[in-house]
Amino acid sequence: YNAAGPVAHSPLVAMTGDRKVTDFLVVRRGADIEVWIDEMKALSTRGDAAAAPVGLGFFQGTVTFEEVKVRPLP
Repeated sequence: YNAAGPVAHSPLVAMTGDRKVTDFLVVRRGADIEVWIDEMKALSTRGDAAAAPVGLGFFQGTVTFEEVKVRPLP
């Protein structure tokens, strides 16, 4: 999402059936944003290249994070 609304989505992120744990990686290089789920690229899109905080949204349900790692922007 951005100020205009939805930008990208992938069904790979859906937690269904027995799937309760997943590896989730967000990569931002300039304006390019990638989301990887369980070592598979789920989506890529263009964002704004200006420095900005990163936000993640999760829909329907409870989310618990473990081993959260953030590298500062250069």
